[in-house]
Amino acid sequence: LLPDPDYLLLGSKHRMAYNLLEYGLNFSDGFTVITGEIGCGKTTLVQHLLRNTGPQVTFAFISDTIRLQGEILELVLMAYGLQTDAQNSKWTDKFQRFSEFAINEYAQGRRLVVIIDEAQNMDLEALEELRVLSNINSGKNLLVQIILTGQPELRQKLSDPKLRQFAQRIGKLYHLLPLDREETQEYIHHRLSTAGGKTSLFTDEACDIVFKSSGGVPRVINQLCDSALIYGYGMNKTIIDRDVLIPVLSDQNHAWTVTPSTPPSNQSELSLPEIFEDIPPDSNTNSQASHKHPRLPSAELLDLSRLDTTIDSKLAENAEDKTLDFNTQKSGGILASKGTTTVRDTYYVSAGAHHRQQFG
Repeated sequence: LLPDPDYLLLGSKHRMAYNLLEYGLNFSDGFTVITGEIGCGKTTLVQHLLRNTGPQVTFAFISDTIRLQGEILELVLMAYGLQTDAQNSKWTDKFQRFSEFAINEYAQGRRLVVIIDEAQNMDLEALEELRVLSNINSGKNLLVQIILTGQPELRQKLSDPKLRQFAQRIGKLYHLLPLDREETQEYIHHRLSTAGGKTSLFTDEACDIVFKSSGGVPRVINQLCDSALIYGYGMNKTIIDRDVLIPVLSDQNHAWTVTPSTPPSNQSELSLPEIFEDIPPDSNTNSQASHKHPRLPSAELLDLSRLDTTIDSKLAENAEDKTLDFNTQKSGGILASKGTTTVRDTYYVSAGAHHRQQFG
């Protein structure tokens, strides 16, 4: 569930964002800004850029932006390994040291690129300090380039009239949108294939359900598919279909309900959420069975009529905090980090013991 460039799928939207990042580097834009909703893949793109850029660029990557309250220069120096006496050094002394470092790198044929992730957390003072750093140049050549990635709030912040000079320095600005239906299915198949599994593990209907319930946000897609694998194991399924995703979404809806209400005792069928209405069932799926919760007794069935995009937004806003801890897993699920096991050998931990289930 963490950003992993090994699994990056450069679809049309992500390829455009990456092309602009590369263009900004090659043509010395002062600032390049990439925004997007939580979990859309901004950090993964940046890591892909770090991996694929040659030694002619010296990067500094800063992600701890919560504390960036007018002290950006100190963090930039630390990112480049330039130690300073933070308490006794004046800002002008720190700036002079950074300028000398930038000039020395330029003399050796290298440019400095400062990447700041989650830049929406920066205050106006810190952003203005960045603009001053970008002024370092040698004749017509910029010695310092800056890439900012952040949530949509970053664009709103940059439109502040107090940052007009900053905004004029932005060479490229791109907003990364979520995946559409076809891209979501391609994304799931790509990650299955990269992990060494079969793309047919998730049915077409399951991919459609994942798209509609995730809004096309890659991180939420990862979470839903990872949960679906675990539920599929518990249900002894060899494929992930509607029957698996109904309890996944039901339980997530229940988990996000602050004051859960008790449904009528005579309720014996799930009220399917809106996300299922326009999705035809798979040809090999029993339509009657697909409407019944496979695990919970009828008295514990949940009313899903209110299940809509609130799940998507809440999962996206809290994705990092709500991610399950799979440190003790072999693979962490189908969409976990590459290199430990294939999708057909999915492991999980229960009551201190490892259990294994073959998926197709």
